[in-house]
Amino acid sequence: MRARTRRLLASLPLLVHAAIADRATAQGVEGDLSGLALENAELFVQPLTQGLGFAMTSGLFDEAKPLGRFGFDVGIRVNAALPPTEAETFSAVLPASVVWNRPVLGPRTYSNPFKGKGASLLSPTAVGDGPGVILEPTGQFRSDLVLYGQNPANYEIAFPEGLKIPAIPFLVAHASVGLGFGTDVTVRFIPEIEVDDELGAIKAMGFAVRHEISTWIPMPLDLSVVLGTQTLNVGDYLEASSTQYGLVAGRGLGPLSLFVSGIARSASVNISYTVENPDDNPGLPEDGTEIRFEEDIESGVALGAGARLSLLFMNIDGQYVMDDYNGFSVKMGFGLGRR
Repeated sequence: MRARTRRLLASLPLLVHAAIADRATAQGVEGDLSGLALENAELFVQPLTQGLGFAMTSGLFDEAKPLGRFGFDVGIRVNAALPPTEAETFSAVLPASVVWNRPVLGPRTYSNPFKGKGASLLSPTAVGDGPGVILEPTGQFRSDLVLYGQNPANYEIAFPEGLKIPAIPFLVAHASVGLGFGTDVTVRFIPEIEVDDELGAIKAMGFAVRHEISTWIPMPLDLSVVLGTQTLNVGDYLEASSTQYGLVAGRGLGPLSLFVSGIARSASVNISYTVENPDDNPGLPEDGTEIRFEEDIESGVALGAGARLSLLFMNIDGQYVMDDYNGFSVKMGFGLGRR
C-alpha cells in the first residue's frame, strides 16, 4: 500500500485514490478505507479532503495588475496545503451495536461489541504516520463467537496506517489573456487523463477574472478585485468544486512585483467508495455497500503575500497563504503584454 501511495504522490487525487482503493491483505493489521464504516472512513480521509479544498483555492493570480489588452501568460502552477499537527490523528469511533447471525439460533444484537486492542483509540489520519488501531470483539459478542467455534481475530477491524503526507498538492495548467479596460481572464485546467482502469480519468477546469479598481480610482498601489471557480473530478471516486473572491494589492518594481491578498474561499469535496467485507464482519457495512460523504470547507478571509519576477518572456512567482491549512503556490510561465 505505501509503495503505491508513494508512486502516486505527484497529485492529490491519486493520493485520495490510494487511501480509498488500495487493497490490504485480508485480516491483516494494515487495513484500508474500504474496510471502514462511514464515520471512521470520513475521519481518516478528512485532512486530505480539507487540504484539497484549500489547495484548489490557492494561487488565483500572481500580481495585482491585470494583463494589458491581448497580453497573454501561460504556465504551470503548483499549489500545496500544509495540514496542521492536530490533523494527523483522530479518535476511532466504536460501533454502538452489531447484529450477528448465530448458527441455528439466528440473529442477536450486541451492545458495545468492540474495544481497542491497544491502550489508545487514537489512529493516524491519511496525513499522519504509524500503524492504525485495531478494534477487537469484546463482551458477550466475543463470548458467543468463541461458543460457536469462531475465531474472534477474524472479526477484528483494522484501521489504515498513516501515509505521512506533509503537503497536499494541486497542480494545474493555466492560460491568461488580457481583455483591456483593466481586466483579464484565466483558465486553470487539467486535461482529461486516463490514469488506469481502476482509477479512471482525472480532469479539472476553472475560470477566474481579475479587474483593476485602481484603473478608475487613482491610488498609490495597484488594487484589483478577483473572482474564481474550480472543479475537479477523479473517476467515480471524487468530485470537488470551489469558489474564491477577494482583493489583491501590490506594486511593480521593475521586473519584480510584490503583492498581498485577502481572499474568501469555500470548497466542497465528495468522496465515494465501496465497502469490502467478504467475511460479513458485523462491525462493518455489508460487502459491496457504496459509501459517500461530503466535506465542506468554509474559510474566512485568507491572507497571503507573494512576489513575481519577470525576465524577458519568462516569469516565476511564489506566494504563501495563511489559513486553517497554511499553504504555498509556485508558478512558472511565459507571456507578453504586462502593463
